[in-house]
Amino acid sequence: MKLTIRTATTSAELKPYAQAWDALAASALDPNVFYEYWQLLPSMDAFAADDEDAIEIVLILEERDEGPMLRGVFPLERLRRFRGLPIRHVKLWKPLYCFSCTPLVDARCAQPVIREFIEWIKRPEARCELLELNDIRGDGPFATALSEVLVALGRPSFQRWTHQRALLESHAEAAQGDARFNKGLKQFDRRRRRLCERGELRFSRLTPKEDASPWIQDFLALEASGWKGREGSAMSSSLRTRRHFEIVAREAHARGRLDMQALHLDDRVIAMQCNYVGADAAYAFKCAYDEAYAQYSPGVLLELENTRITREEMSTPWMDSCAVPNHPTMDRIWSARRKIEARVVSNGRWANDWSVRLFPRLRNLKRATLLAAVELQASKRARRILESIAVALSATVLLTAAID
Repeated sequence: MKLTIRTATTSAELKPYAQAWDALAASALDPNVFYEYWQLLPSMDAFAADDEDAIEIVLILEERDEGPMLRGVFPLERLRRFRGLPIRHVKLWKPLYCFSCTPLVDARCAQPVIREFIEWIKRPEARCELLELNDIRGDGPFATALSEVLVALGRPSFQRWTHQRALLESHAEAAQGDARFNKGLKQFDRRRRRLCERGELRFSRLTPKEDASPWIQDFLALEASGWKGREGSAMSSSLRTRRHFEIVAREAHARGRLDMQALHLDDRVIAMQCNYVGADAAYAFKCAYDEAYAQYSPGVLLELENTRITREEMSTPWMDSCAVPNHPTMDRIWSARRKIEARVVSNGRWANDWSVRLFPRLRNLKRATLLAAVELQASKRARRILESIAVALSATVLLTAAID
């Protein structure tokens, strides 16, 4: 297998690979909807135009007689400093509204493709000392293949951070586990009944042949009506982010990848859910609700309905919550967890190999020093308290003796 690498910094350079990119996504070792062609190109246009030199998409192709075949996509961001140090490094690009940075790699030749990419970062054209594989799925097949390649190459790496986020699994055992896990959610049944007392409560879902535009506009309006609108972080708060969502959502619907759901009270939409789905994976992209009905938890009620639909009507084996760690709602509804991590890899030069080996030790030393400082401060505080108590006791004894 002969692999070559090409790079692109603009969406125009990527457009010729559209069909091959779709084929790669369908055969990816680890699915990632946020790195598919129809998601990444609008992100390039919306969020990479300000600094095109900082964003570079690495394409790995297999040279064949009938033409090159796309085997891997690694979107990168170039940075001049690493943890405050003047070290050039590249990291996986995480544009706004991207919740996973696991690269797309063809499952049929995963290790050769990953190896080609890891060896490429040592070349002069890569212009980096370190590689950070951030926000990747840490418990998936890509992470396993990556570890095997790094061991084979003798390339040092370390885990910079890791966390877990809620995951919905569709198999029967997971459903039974969630049923036991959700025993404390009876309060939401009561809120649903109370909400029904105020009007007709009904659920709706976008159909494949339906026009998605009204749904998209309703979602933008509902999100903007709440705290995100007040803080300026709603997608409709800027023309660029609004336009980006409209383009991505319409394209997802055209491909049969958009799942939108709504909860209505009479004729009023009080909660909406937007998911991106595929044959092998689904992502709970965003949820919005009407804060006027916050006491009834309409967003949670819709999320519970989304859970039922995902398990009973979709073929996907799992849905990623896209939630922050320890999310107050998703961690209560879904019992499974997905490991998300960032791993730092040397480019293979001896100085950088030593740096990568030393970073974890220096980090542990820093933590131990801070812990020791905290303990020392606590001991000083405790000593001052004991001294104050001793002084008070001495004064009491002296006063008692004087009175006697």
